[in-house]
Amino acid sequence: MLRRGRYQRGQSLVEVALIMPVLLVLLLATIEVAHAFHNFNILVGTSREAGRLGSRGETIFDETELATIVQDSTGNLGFFENGRGRLVIIRVGVNSSGGIYEYDCKVATSVGSISACGPSDTELTPGELQALLSASSPPAEEDKFIVVELFYNHPLLLMNSMIENPLPMHTYSIMPESGQ
Repeated sequence: MLRRGRYQRGQSLVEVALIMPVLLVLLLATIEVAHAFHNFNILVGTSREAGRLGSRGETIFDETELATIVQDSTGNLGFFENGRGRLVIIRVGVNSSGGIYEYDCKVATSVGSISACGPSDTELTPGELQALLSASSPPAEEDKFIVVELFYNHPLLLMNSMIENPLPMHTYSIMPESGQ
């Protein structure tokens, strides 16, 4: 009987040794997903806040001020550090038939670095914007909108040095400009 008890204890130890790596990987994956989800929620809130403030008009909040708001709102993400984040601001005018009559696109890679953007800087083409804006209530006359897009390369907590650009994130918000 004494031998049988030792055998069972050894068997339990082997079973734990076999299952422990699987449980550890599941735990680490859960932490990574939770961290990524948390950071994505920060980005969504930041794009809405920048869109809301930018909708007051370009004379009140210009692109530099919106970039500062994004940097401050993202806090510990280090949004503009090491090329992790990119802010795209599109001011678009739509007429009553749903056609775009004005399109101004700017990209910011840091608070002080703002330039005109090209087709590769944004996920939303003018045609897609036109479809998105006409899908909502069509404008009565000429309306202006601001689109704030955020691109962020989310670094992994545990495998950041092993994988380059591990999780690209993208979010946008569209707000009507009020000019006030």
